[in-house]
Amino acid sequence: MISKQNKLIKHCFKLFLILVVTSSLSACSLIPVIIGGTTLTTISLVSDRRNMLNQLEDCTLEIKINNAINKALKKNNSQKFSIHVKSYNKIVLITGYVEKSSDIALVGRTSSSISNDIMIINQLQVRKPTSSFEKSKERFLASKIKASLLRNKDVPSGTINIIVDQKRIFLMGKVTKREGEKAARIAANTNGVEHVIKLFEYIDSKDK
Repeated sequence: MISKQNKLIKHCFKLFLILVVTSSLSACSLIPVIIGGTTLTTISLVSDRRNMLNQLEDCTLEIKINNAINKALKKNNSQKFSIHVKSYNKIVLITGYVEKSSDIALVGRTSSSISNDIMIINQLQVRKPTSSFEKSKERFLASKIKASLLRNKDVPSGTINIIVDQKRIFLMGKVTKREGEKAARIAANTNGVEHVIKLFEYIDSKDK
């Protein structure tokens, strides 16, 4: 838990430093706020179609929601749970497992209370804890999909986030409908994938 928190804070701090340097060069003033948390995120500054401030906002949102969820579940005496929060332009995906269905409802209420301008997609499941072997399989599956996307020049792989929850694949990012369909087909054709869920924000080709 602590290692994930430290990694996320480091990621956010790197983005904070780049924002400071960029704002200094452009004579703009940006003052982001970073709050401690528990989830792991990835920041791409070159290929991501979000601007840096939006990326930082998503990063901070992930931290806030993770903190709130973990606090609520522990207060509810829930012990066996693992939560992963991913935000892309305030579309917030929550995956992982909990002990009972009431925990899923609690997570939904808690995350929705964080902000009025976010969309919560609660995909938590009641199931047994994920083993280390299963986690390694998830990471390997994500890497296979990422590699396949990178090989396709028509897919903006840098702006697509891949979230693997067992054999379910969630795809997030700013893409055209054509790019999104291609990315989904690539993911679906990857060995080991059972379901692909598209959570894209669609844009026009001229907005790329």
